[in-house]
Amino acid sequence: MTRHLPRPLPRRIVLKGVSGAGFIAWLSACSSGTPKSTPSGPFTSGAPLALPTDRPKTRTVPSAPPPAPLPDGTINVLVIGSDTRTLGALDGRSDVITLVQLSGDRKRVNMVSVARDTAVDLPGGGRGKINEAYARKGPAGLVEVVSALLDVKITYTLETNFGSWVTISDLLGGFTVQNRFASDSSKIYFPKGPIFLKGRKALTYVRERKGLPNGDLDRTERHRAALTAILQRLHDLAVKDPKVLAKLVPNLYAQTRANGLTVQQAVGMIPLVVSLTAAQVTSVMVPVTGFGTINGGSVDLVNTGRTAELVAALKTSDLSAMWPSTGSRTPRPAERRAVLAPATDRGVRAIRLRRPRPRRRPGVPRSPRRRSSSCGFPELPRRRTRRSRVRTRLRHTG
Repeated sequence: MTRHLPRPLPRRIVLKGVSGAGFIAWLSACSSGTPKSTPSGPFTSGAPLALPTDRPKTRTVPSAPPPAPLPDGTINVLVIGSDTRTLGALDGRSDVITLVQLSGDRKRVNMVSVARDTAVDLPGGGRGKINEAYARKGPAGLVEVVSALLDVKITYTLETNFGSWVTISDLLGGFTVQNRFASDSSKIYFPKGPIFLKGRKALTYVRERKGLPNGDLDRTERHRAALTAILQRLHDLAVKDPKVLAKLVPNLYAQTRANGLTVQQAVGMIPLVVSLTAAQVTSVMVPVTGFGTINGGSVDLVNTGRTAELVAALKTSDLSAMWPSTGSRTPRPAERRAVLAPATDRGVRAIRLRRPRPRRRPGVPRSPRRRSSSCGFPELPRRRTRRSRVRTRLRHTG
């Protein structure tokens, strides 16, 4: 009869037994005192080991920076959105040009958008699109042009790009905008009314223009709607827990390139955000009178008369008289009656205002094409050709 040897223990059990014996020996050495011999080697040191009970029970969180006061009087902040796709880079051209004005009594917020194709006098000479000023001299060039156009003194500038805009929307946990026009040209359907935006969807919303009735002019309205929604989101967070918002503001500040505004001043605006809501925001666009061309490129021609009224309203920080309604507002083509602009500038050719091409509304099916009766649709009458008319005439005369 063959004698079977005992089956060896698995390797995993052996390792567990060895490690358990070592742990028991280590506990006995700690309870009896200092061991007689201390192991030495490249991964050991003479300092005693820290037991798990010696670790702090609570983790220290860096506190928010101390708040700093804002200067007195009216504050004008120029918000710039660059079209660069490089992470951490702020160059290229400015697709978003919005002046955010905080009134001296801190009770009103005015937002004035400038279309990126607006024809202006560029720094360094010549005329062209306003976004070219940012490409030439950065934010300083854009500040110079906007200050001359609206006759205001820019206090601060804030710059973002595609990546930082996505991060800001994620840090806020998303925000809800009031969408004026439904669109689906970017493969994402944005219905009319309130829309929750976050991440890449928020970026697509502010970039879309081809599916809108007035193209880039309506896109500037979306820019102001997004900024108004962010203000409302900050208000909700400040009312809920100001301490949490105070720790969030430095992270939001890090996603922008600010000129003149410090992180301490940004934290100091939290009490102001508590008292401001979207209902206190007036949103307009620099009026245009039509379209033209400069050096072969299409530009928007500024309505000088209406812009003078806008400049006077900015002096008093009250834009309620500019248009009958407030909120996100872009002048409709009917309000731009002067369709011809004086062609006094060399290289500028004034053209008539183009009527937007009607587009199919999202969700509405297309009209059925001509089909035969075998498909379930009634057969439409066919158009008589010249040969059929000749045959009919010969049949009646013959």
